[in-house]
Amino acid sequence: MSEFLILAAGILWGTMGIFVKQITAIGFSPVEASALRWIFAALIISVYALIFNRDSLIIRPKDIWKFALIGVFSTLLMSSLFYISITYTSIAVSDILLYTSPVWVQIASVIFFKEKLKPKKIVCVLLAFFGCVFVSGIFSAGKITVSGLGIICGLGAGISYASYSIAGKYMLKKYSDITLTVYNVIFAGVAAIFTINPCKLIDKLIIKTMSVIYILAIAILCTVVPYFLYTVGLKRTEASRAAIICCIEPIVATVGSVFIAHEFFSVFQAIGVGLVVLSVALLQIKNKEETK
Repeated sequence: MSEFLILAAGILWGTMGIFVKQITAIGFSPVEASALRWIFAALIISVYALIFNRDSLIIRPKDIWKFALIGVFSTLLMSSLFYISITYTSIAVSDILLYTSPVWVQIASVIFFKEKLKPKKIVCVLLAFFGCVFVSGIFSAGKITVSGLGIICGLGAGISYASYSIAGKYMLKKYSDITLTVYNVIFAGVAAIFTINPCKLIDKLIIKTMSVIYILAIAILCTVVPYFLYTVGLKRTEASRAAIICCIEPIVATVGSVFIAHEFFSVFQAIGVGLVVLSVALLQIKNKEETK
């Protein structure tokens, strides 16, 4: 069941590109779209917590900085580094670097959580990574621009993305999945305010009212709900396994771009989809030792 929740989170995250494309087409920059995503999500989840689950807001004062670090470093920073990487390289290269996250999670899980580095898990990590390489379209994208800063930011995004699984696993030993989700989103939203010009953005929202619908879709369907599902699933799943399962996200994004945005889909991308699906399927096959 926990793997299914993580898979559902990955699918919802994969649909975000459809809404972001609509927002940027209206006139918002990627950074503004990212900031609005976290600000609106923070407002929504704060209202939910205050009305339906006030207990989720109770934390130890000494742990506030830990939640803030997760929200800023593991969530908001990941988005910012990813967008910078796209600016200096390409979407294809940036996607590959971002989805090195299962590799970083696997390494960190062995170090911090003493997870056993089993051959099957190594194979799954490699299948997921190379699947993302193929899905990104790098082999059919033609000329690809690469720069040192773009590569560094892309790898940083992958590490930042992976850190949520690691830090989240640690915090879930003390707090509930709802508490982690609430504070992660709130701190990401607060930090996002400092990346934009609030007055200018409010004027844009007033003029382009249709954008509010897309932003709410991103905030609810692509942020609050999937982060909650992922956090609940993470509580009962190894961090490395969760990271690999979430590689379903680029597959959903690719399929959505083909059938909704009518973008090109190559044979190499089809191979990539197959590799990621295979890696997730292998994770679900348990041997006798794991069954016990």
